[in-house]
Amino acid sequence: MLGITARDFRSFRRHIQMVFQDPYASLNPRHRMLDGIARPIAFGVKPKVAREEAREQLLIVGISPDAGGRFPHQFSGAQRRRIGIARADAQAAPAHRRRGGFCA
Repeated sequence: MLGITARDFRSFRRHIQMVFQDPYASLNPRHRMLDGIARPIAFGVKPKVAREEAREQLLIVGISPDAGGRFPHQFSGAQRRRIGIARADAQAAPAHRRRGGFCA
């Protein structure tokens, strides 16, 4: 990032997602985590596929896919931050690029 020009950074900045320091504020307490991650993926994708990709995102950030049925208050602060990262990554790239992990 230090060697990037201002012009290149402007085009790169469009692909950056914010991850809040207090992720609980950005999570809906009434929605289960898997639904919160699958929602940005679901546009143009079948719901079953979106939920499967959301499970993959949880694995990528080190959270068991089985935990997707839990609510935000049932996670620690660090886990909520990782869920925020999973949501940002899920929204950032098409499915065929997400398979390898975080978007570059």
